[in-house]
Amino acid sequence: MPPSDGEPVGAGVSGGVPARARGNRVRQAAALAGVREMRPRILIVDDDPLFREFLRDVLPTADYDLVEAADGVEALDEVNQVVPDVILLDLVLPVLDGYEVFHALKDHPVASATPIIFVTARTEPELSRLAAQAGAFAYLPKPVRAETLVATITLALRARRRPPEESS
Repeated sequence: MPPSDGEPVGAGVSGGVPARARGNRVRQAAALAGVREMRPRILIVDDDPLFREFLRDVLPTADYDLVEAADGVEALDEVNQVVPDVILLDLVLPVLDGYEVFHALKDHPVASATPIIFVTARTEPELSRLAAQAGAFAYLPKPVRAETLVATITLALRARRRPPEESS
């Protein structure tokens, strides 16, 4: 039987069941049992559907719950429903641009501590410096390498989970 989802023969297969199918079955069983998995939620905010598709392809969905927004208003609506663990934010967006979304999130009563990673085609060095000064976790230029993105997300998740240091 040929592998599903374009996977190479033998890739992620155990007992003839592709890894994605096993993961989906586990999630479906958990949902039926009323158990919510505690996978990190990543909000992808980008108006480019091809870039969002790229992110869905490179981010391991077995490890993350991916939520998408195509503009700034959708992003803020998503955050008001469930605060994500990390936000991937483009600067150039319709309706509300990435700067406006960023500042709204920094003022949000719950999401203000959420690490924000700018992933944008805007590559001016000054923008990266300004983002860091404003409190962005990282600033990654497009095109971004999958390995770099996953490593940055991993660091952001670790930073979010780290308890705040006590001041003396």
